[in-house]
Amino acid sequence: MLSRVFCKEDCGIRGRKPKVLLRLFILLLSFVLIFPRFSASSLESQTQEEAPRIVAHTLSLKETVYIMYAVKFPSSFDGGGIIVFEGTPPAEYGHGMGGTVISENLGYTTLDGEKCYVFAYSGLSSKEMSVDVYAVPYVISGGEYIYGSADKYSIIQYANAKMSGESEHLLRTLLDYGAAAQEYFGFNTQRLANADYVKVSVQNALLPDGMAYGMYLVGESLPPPLPKDGEVFGGWFADPEYKEPIRSLSKESTVAYARWHTVLANADFAQSIEHPTASFLSGGVLFNAESLANLSKTEDPEGKPYVEYTNGAGTSIRVSRTHTGKSLSDMTDTDVFSYSVSLMACDGLDVLTSSEIAIESNKTAGGDTKWCKLNLATIEDGGRVKTYSDYDLGVISTDAVFNLNVAVDFSDGSLTYYGDGGETVSRETFTPPKASGAKSAKAWQALVQKYPLYIAFDGGEGICIFGASILCGNIFSS
Repeated sequence: MLSRVFCKEDCGIRGRKPKVLLRLFILLLSFVLIFPRFSASSLESQTQEEAPRIVAHTLSLKETVYIMYAVKFPSSFDGGGIIVFEGTPPAEYGHGMGGTVISENLGYTTLDGEKCYVFAYSGLSSKEMSVDVYAVPYVISGGEYIYGSADKYSIIQYANAKMSGESEHLLRTLLDYGAAAQEYFGFNTQRLANADYVKVSVQNALLPDGMAYGMYLVGESLPPPLPKDGEVFGGWFADPEYKEPIRSLSKESTVAYARWHTVLANADFAQSIEHPTASFLSGGVLFNAESLANLSKTEDPEGKPYVEYTNGAGTSIRVSRTHTGKSLSDMTDTDVFSYSVSLMACDGLDVLTSSEIAIESNKTAGGDTKWCKLNLATIEDGGRVKTYSDYDLGVISTDAVFNLNVAVDFSDGSLTYYGDGGETVSRETFTPPKASGAKSAKAWQALVQKYPLYIAFDGGEGICIFGASILCGNIFSS
């Protein structure tokens, strides 16, 4: 049994350690025999019976700190173990990806009626108590490796979970020792072992390391999660209703809910333009090159693609929804939409002026086909940008990209303009275009068909467009 294995290992090292370390070990021994329950689902490609599972872990202290893993294997297998990765998770968990393969177990224990084999990882030194350790269990079956779900653990995670009662003094001393080692060796000093940490579990997202939980310093910000296709991250919140944003973590920040915004249309200009005067569809954006207008795709010094318009009389862009068969009126889950356009003046050319950025409809309240639009912003002489109510937002220049960030709320007929830092610049009310025949902003929303954003340029010489997008919800408020 496991207790016998631990007794044999522990007794064999007594008398060979510094006294302080030995005292720490003897005190910690009382906690070693208790494995906290840890649930982990198996890989989607394998059933729970086929894939191994790390069901618990704890700590032991010898010449160095040990992490002990209890692993449940399937009833029939030809060997197995765990692979451990320190600090940074691999691109893919498995053999050949680096890490430490541990195939020799220390015996077994019984957890919730299940026989679990115990493996020890001894690769951590005293300065590495705040380092995350990633482990994946594996079995050999029919000559093939079968992997379970990855697990993340650390000494600070164990210590913070057990920081109460008789163990508190020991664990604080242990963490102080680890922090002193970090400072002495100049290792990872921005994340000292004895700092204040909180374990945060995330919902509706995965953290950058692919895990759903992690240990973070109190006062720091939670990092953005792994991206989702077709969605833009809208911030971390303390509640599932997204009423309480988490700007910095506290001891109470144990759960964080990720808010996402659906991208309805986005132009990232990654595709090539085959002909400089041809219309083309890219990323849900339709470009019309008319009159003497010329357009070309290029990249800035940082490699970010953009489209350059020159001699732009009559040039227009329509952010199209025809490829999805939906319009804004179909998006019944929200009345709020975010519009974002990034513009910059072309070197040596005057900014295209007498221009407008608008929401467009091709129908009226009576069902007739009639073109009508609601201006979100206008570009005037000198590249000055003004809001719906003529509020001055700034000037488009060659110095930096100008970002037009505006949230439209059709429920109350409001336009909210935001700066690059998320600050509110102006909040205004709008009335539906007279040509639409709509009596309210909500009725106008139902008429917005096919082309919810229209950018028209008429006059001037050139402008660079780095992006144009529409998203569900207000992405700027978080």
